[in-house]
Amino acid sequence: MSRRRFQPQAKAETTGAAPSPLPTDKPIAVYYRQSTTAQVGNISTAIQKIDMVEHVGKLGWSEENIWLIDTDEGVSGQRGIDEREGMKTLYNFIVKGEVGAVACQDEDRLFRDMTQIHVNVFIAACRTSAVQLITPFFTYDFAHSLYGEYHARQFRFKCEMAAEYIKSYILGRLVPAKKRIAHEGKWFGQGIPVGFMVDMRKELPGGGENPAYRKFVPFEPYAEIVRAYFQAFLDAGGAVRTAMRTIFDRGLSFPDCPPPTGFKVNYKFRRRAHGAFPNRANILNMLTNPAYIGHWMHKGEVLIWNNHTPLIDVATFTRAFNYLSRVTMTGEENPHYNPAFKYQRHPKHDEGNHEIPLLIGILGSYIDGVWTRASHRYDPRCQTYLYTVHGHNHFGCHALWARRVPWIDQAIISRFRRMVSDTYESDIWTDTVEQIDERYERERQLKLTIIAAIEDDQRKTVSAVSAATLPNFVLELEKRYQELENEKKRLRSELLQLEAGSRERLSASDAKAIFKATHLNWDALSLADQKTLLGAFIERVVASDFTRAGAMRIEIHWRDGATESFELGRKPHEFFGALFTVQEEVKLLSMFDAGCGQLEIAREFPNHKWYQIFTRIKKHRGVPHFTLSYLSKDETYNELIAKGGGRGRSTPSKWLPAEEETIRQLVIAGACQEELMKALPYRKWIRIQSHISMIFGKGTRVKLSGISQKLSYNEYVGREIDCNFESCSEIVKRCCE
Repeated sequence: MSRRRFQPQAKAETTGAAPSPLPTDKPIAVYYRQSTTAQVGNISTAIQKIDMVEHVGKLGWSEENIWLIDTDEGVSGQRGIDEREGMKTLYNFIVKGEVGAVACQDEDRLFRDMTQIHVNVFIAACRTSAVQLITPFFTYDFAHSLYGEYHARQFRFKCEMAAEYIKSYILGRLVPAKKRIAHEGKWFGQGIPVGFMVDMRKELPGGGENPAYRKFVPFEPYAEIVRAYFQAFLDAGGAVRTAMRTIFDRGLSFPDCPPPTGFKVNYKFRRRAHGAFPNRANILNMLTNPAYIGHWMHKGEVLIWNNHTPLIDVATFTRAFNYLSRVTMTGEENPHYNPAFKYQRHPKHDEGNHEIPLLIGILGSYIDGVWTRASHRYDPRCQTYLYTVHGHNHFGCHALWARRVPWIDQAIISRFRRMVSDTYESDIWTDTVEQIDERYERERQLKLTIIAAIEDDQRKTVSAVSAATLPNFVLELEKRYQELENEKKRLRSELLQLEAGSRERLSASDAKAIFKATHLNWDALSLADQKTLLGAFIERVVASDFTRAGAMRIEIHWRDGATESFELGRKPHEFFGALFTVQEEVKLLSMFDAGCGQLEIAREFPNHKWYQIFTRIKKHRGVPHFTLSYLSKDETYNELIAKGGGRGRSTPSKWLPAEEETIRQLVIAGACQEELMKALPYRKWIRIQSHISMIFGKGTRVKLSGISQKLSYNEYVGREIDCNFESCSEIVKRCCE
């Protein structure tokens, strides 16, 4: 027997040399970034957001699997992962394994990080999750068994070159060149004060050298307007807003005309429908800018005195300057500072005796589509705090609305407690808080990961310093170590703030336990706990439709995605439930349109005062008329029940065609006073008699029955409301019998 041992044929082993297939079965994130908002919309934007998406589609990804991340518009690539919202989102997708690849137009769209810290963190995340990085020219696979490290080195090199461009070209060449030109008193591309233009002629028409080359010279069509601005300001006695209104009323708008050939302007003010008027900030800058009397400034310092042709005489400029500037042009205290208005700060009040705002940070309004948070201030006249939201217009900052803190706080607390009482046994709020905790933990882990990478890099730098012999190389390593240390300090500071905010926030484990206590005894909670609870469950409170009379619409955005809106009246009410929700308002108007009476409507809103119901109907349907009327203006349905009911009263409501026809028929048939009153039981006889005269003419006689003209038939027979109140419709029916 043969002793040879036969083995099964071995399977072919992969060498790892073959490239990994593209993960087209998983989503791909397309990352877009522009360094400044001025670049947004240029050709690079189209390449990154359109061409790159098309390129990825050609590689095999379906449209629904292409996720565009475009929230980093106007954000520098020198910022770290934790400092860019779009990059933070991308990093979380990678860490959680939600994407199989990342695409970008160029490596410098991802990072221009001079320290390379965030580059290494990004590579490590892609390697751990086996996420590929795709550019139009190269596909990086950091997790590849053979080429992974080479791809990592290649990516680091590309990002380092992008950072080096900023360091060597921007900071090393362009910035020093601009600084040199600035110290020569010449224009280097910055904004030009309105009224000046830059002389760009190197030679004069005769052939000689131009001494004013790249210097400011007056641009007379604009200079004339600037001089008028200075004069208007002085005529107003240094009051900026008064001067601006004078300028606006006189139509002192800047003309739309180009500079002469060989000269340049780049004014930044915006032209609107009513003309080109600078805003308040630009006016203040104009009135205190030494360039208008010929001095050259750079970074807030007067570098060269009498550098170019002045536009304003010194005496006029000095008077305007002394109204506005606390310091002189050399930085000392201005002894001639004389503002138009001298305010005296109100003495500090005792905050312990007043209600502190609960909604700071979550209350605000959208102003021209931009979210503006409400601030607060103490009003000594009202002896309470006010929420205020400020806006900006051509004349400067102004208050859009101001409301007493208790008015809004109590309305929000009322709805918060009602929401909690309805849903505290549900898992919705607990899930919401858990999501907040998850976001916090994700942010915390990102910062800890970057700090760990920095410390590892610092250890390598220390080892390199100990082995280095060249002094210049040692200096470079020490500089890098300091850069790493600065970045670590920033991250540790932000981590401490994050953890402090977490301690103030309600945790998921405590959320459900506190729901019931919140509903039962809100006032027993401390102010800090109340703020924590409101912030945990309310994402945003939006105030809109505010009027000078004091009314506004409040919309609560709960963190579970639900919204609730209501109208806050111009005055506070003891019972805040009297404010109508959208659903309540729809129900009220539906009942009114269906012809329901006062009693039926009031029963559906038992805690609302009648004037509140009446006003809401009037707002949408005009002045309503109800007969019978059982409730007084300041009375609720529950209050009517508590006092045992009341007598129905007729009201001077509009006469209906059916009522007029009844009067015609009865008068023609010869009916007496009592018969007419019985047919119209809610109308006083004086009004029936007046309407008979209007229909048939004065002098029409009806046989009287001896009933006082001040009574209606129901009042005459003395019928009362049944206090059992089983059914509103039954009450009305009985009262009509």
